[in-house]
Amino acid sequence: MTKKTYTIGVIAPSLPSEGKRKEKVQAAIAHLEKSGHTVLTGKSAYAITGYKSASAQERAAELLTFLTDPSVDMIVATTGGYNSNEILEFLDLSKIAPTQKTFVGYSDCTTLSMAFQRYNVCSSVCGPMLVDYVDYPECFERLFSALDGTPRLLTNESESWESSEKGRFSMAPMRRLTNKNSSGVGSALAANLSTLCLMLGTPYLPSFSERVLFLEYDREEQTALPSVERFLWQLRQNGALQNLAGLVFGALQPSVAAEETDTDTIERILGEVTAEYTYPVIYNAQFGHIYPSWVIVNGQETRISEDGLSVSLSVR
Repeated sequence: MTKKTYTIGVIAPSLPSEGKRKEKVQAAIAHLEKSGHTVLTGKSAYAITGYKSASAQERAAELLTFLTDPSVDMIVATTGGYNSNEILEFLDLSKIAPTQKTFVGYSDCTTLSMAFQRYNVCSSVCGPMLVDYVDYPECFERLFSALDGTPRLLTNESESWESSEKGRFSMAPMRRLTNKNSSGVGSALAANLSTLCLMLGTPYLPSFSERVLFLEYDREEQTALPSVERFLWQLRQNGALQNLAGLVFGALQPSVAAEETDTDTIERILGEVTAEYTYPVIYNAQFGHIYPSWVIVNGQETRISEDGLSVSLSVR
């Protein structure tokens, strides 16, 4: 079988590519081109405007160019960071015709991913960005494999890492809350927890009803576990957790997990925030700001198995 190749538009919706980040982006582009893909690098990819790549208007215009270019199959972010939500103000998403393109990114890119689903602009994938390639060379092969529509079983691997500098750690198995339903089915919705909370009350969120919500958290504060808890309560109090088909929470980074005590644990937090809700709740999943990380194609049918130790994705 001939391997499918893509024309990929590269954007920097958040942080600029400078220093080691720029080197990682360049290495990823070289790898993709060597693999037969065509890479169209936007001006924002190497632009620097303070702690952002470019102005919100410039980033929006570049993104719109790729969204409307019929030769582009996929749009991939260089990295995450902060402030990609500014772009939405300058995109009239309701006037963009639906496309067959795929947008790929995670972390701060949650804002774009959610908005594209809300307005049916294109499909979106919570998957690798260009900066991930150096630390996780298999990331793009896993992305392309996830896009072929073949049902996949998502399980934890034996080890994980945050970067080559920090070394590897053993990956504990997924766990579940025992007082919930043992299985569930719904369509996937994957997001970064703190970024998703930024979008509450805006017109850019899709429906949460009957979704299997995949959430991951990246440490932003010196003391992180209380922030995880307050973000989850913000979701609950906005009704986002009420009508889910399931909840899958990604593994905490080692420095965040180290904050857990006998009484303050992610298990306790998830149990309290989903009290009264009967859908299955899985935690410590291999998803988030760790490598390897599951690739989640938003909208794909998702089944949480009765044993609670696996999650499967398939095309409806």
